Amino acid sequence: MDDLTIQELAKFETSSWALWSKKFNHAESLENNPNKLYQFIFNQREDLKKDIIFLGLNRSKIDNHNGSGFFTNFHTPSHPGDGLLKELITQFPRLHGGYMTDLSVEIESDSSNVKIDSATEFNRLKKQLDLLDTRNPFLICFGNDVYQELQKLFKNIFLIKKFSDVNAFKVARQNRTYIFFQGHSLQLCSSIQQESKT
Repeated sequence: MDDLTIQELAKFETSSWALWSKKFNHAESLENNPNKLYQFIFNQREDLKKDIIFLGLNRSKIDNHNGSGFFTNFHTPSHPGDGLLKELITQFPRLHGGYMTDLSVEIESDSSNVKIDSATEFNRLKKQLDLLDTRNPFLICFGNDVYQELQKLFKNIFLIKKFSDVNAFKVARQNRTYIFFQGHSLQLCSSIQQESKT
């Protein structure tokens, strides 16, 4: 990943990468210092993946405690969902280092209150995808709302349901859709590796 692309993507307040420090969820973690987080990501730019894109609906209010830094989205140590996300993704080298963002810039803990302006949100997403400059990216959606918005526009879209459920990590394929439950998680990684080569 080139330096300029990282710098340009950092301008999107919802942008981040699927990389976490080993001490995530500890008081001394670099995620508690947003300035260090940017440098941490930048230093691992060779591990960043343009073709794996994680997409949530929006940031929750708890995510915003360190929202003034770059790439802080999905990296709040006190947020249980961010901890589960790190736990899941770090198991799979194919997913580790993927790009992460939200469809909406709205900050709201109750996703049912988030209003999507499709034209505006898709324009923001398209700008990020253009910067990543990848053909046929794998979009992994967090929740039904994002999945339903995007399945009309993209081919390789996957769905994580019940992400907040610790037992929701088993993968079952249903019409190019992945649903997480306990176990069998390797299917996700091996399937993405296979399909991304075509």
